[in-house]
Amino acid sequence: MGYTFATRENTYGFVKYDYARSADYKLFLAGASIGTITKPLVYAVTGRSAMAKIRRNHLLKSVGAVLVSDELRAVLEKLAIDDVEFFPAEIRDGSTLVNGFSAMNVSKKRPCIDMDQSEYQQTNFDPAKPTYSFTFYKIDPDQPSGCKIALAQYFPELIVVDETVKAACFDAKLKGLAFASAVDLTHGKRGIVEYV
Repeated sequence: MGYTFATRENTYGFVKYDYARSADYKLFLAGASIGTITKPLVYAVTGRSAMAKIRRNHLLKSVGAVLVSDELRAVLEKLAIDDVEFFPAEIRDGSTLVNGFSAMNVSKKRPCIDMDQSEYQQTNFDPAKPTYSFTFYKIDPDQPSGCKIALAQYFPELIVVDETVKAACFDAKLKGLAFASAVDLTHGKRGIVEYV
């Protein structure tokens, strides 16, 4: 069974990716191994209230690479080391360096969304590389096939994990993580979500 890998609290915007000084963020949406990065991955904390929220989350989303806590990294390295890569992240709160997080690259991409059970519209006119806008989506129960963690093929910002990663996060008591087999972006309340 596959699940989206997210947080209870929306963490987008807690940190801001520094485009000018950092590696191209698109590297982290390809679902392929990066190997080495020559430029740093630099983030700035967006405010005083964001700093307190950062410390209580294990997964931080931004326009740049997803950031994971050291605790979550340990779980993923144990179970899914062939599916992820970790890189040092420079996170600054003013002049203070924030420790305890790494940038994560998910090196696999799979057709994780059950397109027959989902609601969406195609947003481009390229049949070879279609893009979609989803209002409701279900994770294909047979995904991520052949790996423990993957990016969704038609929604590369979406990370999907298997049952073993979900169970390990619950066992490690990584509070604030959310795992969904269905996500409703309307007010239909059709989402199926479990929280650590």
